[in-house]
Amino acid sequence: DNSNNNMVVGNVMQRVRVWGSAGSGAAGDGNVVGGPDPADRNFITGYGYVNSEGLPSGTAVELAGVSNTRIENNWIGLSVDGLSQGNLSGNMGIGFQGTNNNTVIVNNRIAGILGHGQGPHHAGQLFGWAVMIGGSGAGITISGNTIGLDANDQPLLGSVWGVDVGTWNYATISDITIEDNEIAGHYFNGITVGRDVAQVRIARNEFHANGWGGIDLIPTGYGYGVTLNDALDADTGGNGLQNFPLLADATSNGATMTVGGSMHGMPSSDFTLEFFASPACDTSGHGEGEQFLGTTSVTTDASGDAVFVTVLPATAPGGWVLTATATLEPLGATSEFSACVGITEEISTNVADGAVPARLEFLGGHPNPFNPTTEIRYALTGPGLVTLDIFNVQGRRVRGLVKEEQIAGEHRIVWDGRDDAGRNLPSGSYFARLRAGELTRTVKLTLIR
Repeated sequence: DNSNNNMVVGNVMQRVRVWGSAGSGAAGDGNVVGGPDPADRNFITGYGYVNSEGLPSGTAVELAGVSNTRIENNWIGLSVDGLSQGNLSGNMGIGFQGTNNNTVIVNNRIAGILGHGQGPHHAGQLFGWAVMIGGSGAGITISGNTIGLDANDQPLLGSVWGVDVGTWNYATISDITIEDNEIAGHYFNGITVGRDVAQVRIARNEFHANGWGGIDLIPTGYGYGVTLNDALDADTGGNGLQNFPLLADATSNGATMTVGGSMHGMPSSDFTLEFFASPACDTSGHGEGEQFLGTTSVTTDASGDAVFVTVLPATAPGGWVLTATATLEPLGATSEFSACVGITEEISTNVADGAVPARLEFLGGHPNPFNPTTEIRYALTGPGLVTLDIFNVQGRRVRGLVKEEQIAGEHRIVWDGRDDAGRNLPSGSYFARLRAGELTRTVKLTLIR
């Protein structure tokens, strides 16, 4: 207890306990378990027992009332060969309790944390958390870990829960960053954020093969699964139940991917959007996010709306799906995954070299606001393939106005406030998106009935 500046490296053991002093309230400071070199790695195979009720219990790495702790490059919960569970009774890989500050969990392999119930009440039941964060404090970074994968990087040693922040163990901890991890193979969620936790940044992770989903934010009334967006993002729960982006389309040219959509949330706020590809959607129709593709930034207007078109410096095969998250800046609260859209492969056109417009001038709509029609004007400095589509604030394409080769010069098109089926659209905000070659422009239009 209350031991400072220790280093634990190169061991094979069942568990490590890094504790502050319960009696004095003093925090152990500056302790390190593992290190960057292969020889520094500890094989912490897991600790556990089964109580009289048949419930498994035991934590491989316990952090309680400590500060400036670093857990690096260890194998936690696995056998020494990394191919099986290290302990069939352990139910927690890394557990936080009490007040912990400035903890770094980096480049570890955390897997095989799956306690097996016994006896008449719990035989056949499974219990396990790869990482459980509870208690109070600030400044936790979980970065570069593989969580749920064996030594061959197969998602065969997942827990029931991947990373749990304050769901099963009450937490008021803040400033948590979970980034650049691969989280796979868990029976339920990859990451779960409890209803009272407000500041978990989830960035550039890759999720797959998790039974329920990649990210789940818990509402104040509890309950698991996708939480739908709400107007101006006024609801409460884990990470403020941050709204996710609404994707309209994703087109790959084999080297880059063009993504369009919209974001609705708190007015006049900044968001970082992250984009991911997967072979297929979850059964919910939303992500996981097996391959991280890139980011863009948007700022909502006074109505809480933003529209975006971004070109990502990565791509994925046609037939895969795209999903996205949104993080409120500078707070760092990340959403669940958005609904998926299919990735389509761009069809090349036989436009002569140099025919794509070098400049695109979008003159917008007039009048704006409008009822019943508005004239949309734009100018091309050269010939090229042009598309002009209308999207609603949910990011859904509601009307296609232009898709054809056009010559240089000014062009005008009238939109009558109807969708592709000829139905009158309701009053509200819409976005006209113009694409010519690799150039894209968007303008907001307001329809008043």
